[in-house]
Amino acid sequence: MTNFRSSAIRLILVLPILVGPHIAAADDAISPDPTVVTNSSHLAISKITRDTGKLAENDIPRLFEQFSDAWSAGMWQESDMLAKKIVEASIELYGFYSKHNATALTNLATLQAANEENGSAIQNFAAAIDIIERLESRLSADLIDALRAMGVAQFKAGDADYARDAWYRALHIRHVNFGPHNFEQVEELELIASLYAEAGMATKARKTQRRIDYLFNRDADRGNKEILSAEN
Repeated sequence: MTNFRSSAIRLILVLPILVGPHIAAADDAISPDPTVVTNSSHLAISKITRDTGKLAENDIPRLFEQFSDAWSAGMWQESDMLAKKIVEASIELYGFYSKHNATALTNLATLQAANEENGSAIQNFAAAIDIIERLESRLSADLIDALRAMGVAQFKAGDADYARDAWYRALHIRHVNFGPHNFEQVEELELIASLYAEAGMATKARKTQRRIDYLFNRDADRGNKEILSAEN
């Protein structure tokens, strides 16, 4: 029988995922509407715009490369400074309501979640989700990563119901875009199974785990068939 408790522990071991060249870190959430500036968002924007000159479009990949090097080397203060410059460049060059800024906000939130700043992370994931919905649709596949990561931040913040809703929504969007049997949905299903196990809802946890086992077996069968086909 699967050890659901071990699965639940994995919820707090989520590492930052760099989803593109527009990544940033800051101490505060940024308002999803640039015309409505709260005290916290004003502080965040003032931090990222201070001491920065006019930026060119080709500065973003350069800054991202520098940021990646600093992050890999564990230079957190340098990483923070560079990340804020990338956010500033994204907003300055492409506007607040742009896919570039949605990516920047997603990465910002991912870093905040990694630093246990879950409240700010949730707000910035929500802002990124709102931008994608405005630009594309509520069923855009680009929403999946932000929804899954937001759910993790909500779970860590103690909001299990919100986390479950975010993961189920990500799961639904995967089904719409990639079909009901796509293997990648295992990412959301494992989180959902862990949540149910942690809540003591053993029946729902087992049901979700059976779905995961089915997808693993189905993926293995497909792989074996592809190998046999190639050999013949």
